[in-house]
Amino acid sequence: MGNSGISKVKVNGVRASGDTARGDGVANWEMTITLNPGYNKIIVEAFDDAPNKNSILKIITVKYNPPDTTGPEVKLIKPQHLSVIVGNIIEFEATASDPSGVDCVIFCIQSPSLGNNPDWSGPIEGFYYYIDETPPYSAIYDWTHLGDGTYSIGVLAKDKVGRWSNPVAAIIEKRLPKFLYL
Repeated sequence: MGNSGISKVKVNGVRASGDTARGDGVANWEMTITLNPGYNKIIVEAFDDAPNKNSILKIITVKYNPPDTTGPEVKLIKPQHLSVIVGNIIEFEATASDPSGVDCVIFCIQSPSLGNNPDWSGPIEGFYYYIDETPPYSAIYDWTHLGDGTYSIGVLAKDKVGRWSNPVAAIIEKRLPKFLYL
């Protein structure tokens, strides 16, 4: 802008700090602005100290992707809380979503032993678990080895940046089919 110096710099219509310089000096100005998620337009206008107050305007577009600070949302579809399961097979189903993507969903069942469930791992604090990495998220648990009773189950999810959901828990009851022999 010549040798007349810089009289001020505005960013989005607000004067920046450190925005003046004499002669052909450099103005090391600064401004803190709040960015919204997505594309943001930043308008920078510098004014010189010449008698006719020349200015130059630059428009900068910045895309801001805020960091993912929350875990995924997860919902247990089945079995529902307080369900009664008759038989030796329990089917799990859940949905999960997250802006950064879902890495996996983990189904858990509190069990004294694993039984005949080669796809399930554990135990962690008395719970056996199955990890599903592909939607639709589901699992089947053969609980033939477990007797009638009440059991705790749960589901949780992890997103692509390593954050965990809050666990969703339910209580279910297992009943073996009753046969009437005549």
